Amino acid sequence: MRAQEILDGFQKTEFWYLNDKAHKDSCDDSAPCRPASHRGEERWWLPVPCVTKSGLTEPARRDLRQKHDCASQIHKAAMAINNGILAEIKIPESYTQTLPKCGRASVGDALYRGMSFPGKFSPEYLLDCLEISSEHEALEAADRVEAAMHVWRRKAGHGHARSPWGAVKDLMESDKNVMLASRAEDALLCLKHRFPGLSQTTLDASKIQHNKVGDHESMITTPKPPSTAPTEDFRSHHRLEL
Repeated sequence: MRAQEILDGFQKTEFWYLNDKAHKDSCDDSAPCRPASHRGEERWWLPVPCVTKSGLTEPARRDLRQKHDCASQIHKAAMAINNGILAEIKIPESYTQTLPKCGRASVGDALYRGMSFPGKFSPEYLLDCLEISSEHEALEAADRVEAAMHVWRRKAGHGHARSPWGAVKDLMESDKNVMLASRAEDALLCLKHRFPGLSQTTLDASKIQHNKVGDHESMITTPKPPSTAPTEDFRSHHRLEL
């Protein structure tokens, strides 16, 4: 199933969205899947889906599950292509100009203490201490860690401006900035592993916006589609098993 076929399949559904004028008359006989929230920052606002109080029919549940699985596979493939291309694009000057003067200011005192601990470093334990509960929080943490990583890399490679990071890392293994940058990289990779569907970081978005893609015509900038279908809590409430 292709992406366009998935979208076309939502012309007639057994669910709709809160404040949908086309279903205004059905509001009295409907139940929202989660509490409605005020529309704040555009990037994080999601519409609230509704269904009738009797819930979705069995065919509708099967159809939604199939669309979900197909869309997830398409998204994973697109993210893999994007990540490979983004890694090859040079960091824009506009991004480096926004970096703080020290990495500690980016990650905060608590995270910095965990990363600068002289003993063995465990990115998994560090992330456990953060108690990240949503992709929104995960993306904010990824932005902070990634910014700090590049601050420490710049400081470590100050006298080796033309050398790649791998060479600088080998030449200055004992440098504290190298250690912090390496640990930040490990934490960032661990974070992305825990949240495989994480949206693009500020750096990735900056690369797409400010760099000429050139030979990278394969770039796919479609963000992860929000999950606006009925939630697990709502399905459990109505004893629906998707």
